[in-house]
Amino acid sequence: MTDLAVIILTKDEKLHIGRCLEMLAPLEPRQVFVVDCFSTDGTQEIVEKWGATVVEHEWPGNQAVQFNWAIDNLPIETSWVLRLDADEYLTPELTEEIKSKLPSMPDGVDGVVLKRRHIFAGKWVKHGTYPVKMLRLYRTGRARYADGMLMDEHLQVDGGVVEFDGDFVDHSLIPFEEWREKHRAYAMREAQMVLDGNINRNKRCYYACPPRLRAVLFFLWRYVARGGFLNGKAGLKWDFWQGLWYRWTIDGEISRLRHRRLQKQNAAVDLSQYRNRHGVRNIFTRIVWSMVWIVAAKWMPRFFFNRWRALLLRMFGAKIGKSCRLTGSMEVWIPSRLRMG
Repeated sequence: MTDLAVIILTKDEKLHIGRCLEMLAPLEPRQVFVVDCFSTDGTQEIVEKWGATVVEHEWPGNQAVQFNWAIDNLPIETSWVLRLDADEYLTPELTEEIKSKLPSMPDGVDGVVLKRRHIFAGKWVKHGTYPVKMLRLYRTGRARYADGMLMDEHLQVDGGVVEFDGDFVDHSLIPFEEWREKHRAYAMREAQMVLDGNINRNKRCYYACPPRLRAVLFFLWRYVARGGFLNGKAGLKWDFWQGLWYRWTIDGEISRLRHRRLQKQNAAVDLSQYRNRHGVRNIFTRIVWSMVWIVAAKWMPRFFFNRWRALLLRMFGAKIGKSCRLTGSMEVWIPSRLRMG
């Protein structure tokens, strides 16, 4: 028997939980806990059939908080903890590796990184995304999630980390329409995280790129540069839906949420309470600028003296691109805040 506790979070996972527990049986973990959110499809009965322990707990809003609750409240008696989702399972190679290496793990090692492979449309999409490396196995009491992560939650471990060679498999059996709705919900969560500035450090470079364009570049990078096309038809579907479509949907949700937040901010402004807080220097600069513009530029013909108008604006702090076309009728209140490309 392996000195290991397994924690699986579920909610109506009748389709997957039996397979997960069946593939887990050869590992012979000392404890298996299924933290369920009051499933109504018979998930609990399947879990009890396999001899695992069912613990009911209301869904708190995200997996990070739910798992932290589990490790704080479950009667874990083992030295190591493995976290799995119901639609995931261990390969025989990883099972044997855990059984052979875990008992002799050095004291300074508190976490183990495992490699996740994805099965989509019945095929392993080996090229383009594999392997996705995740810390899922850790020494009891030495790791937990950051509560604020609505998506892309990663266990934060105290000590050293090693990596195993074997894989665990993410293989969802739900219909495609349900899969798409599920990822729409994921997109909403990630968009909220991005607007809150709570971005996983691995994605900061991605979100520094222009919206929409980054989704296309991500698809090309995964499908072309990393060889996703070698997966055949299943690979094209995977990289399009999980890559381009999903990332495009996130950008759409970011735009929608940003617009909604801006509307709420505007609705909360009481203009009757507004007072002009501009200092004397600010007011003086605007007066001088207005006089200069009226005398030296405003009256000039529309299609002439473009460079002269650009020069005046630059003198007062504006950033004007070389190809910009400027007219005398344009109204600029504070040139130092103007950026034109």
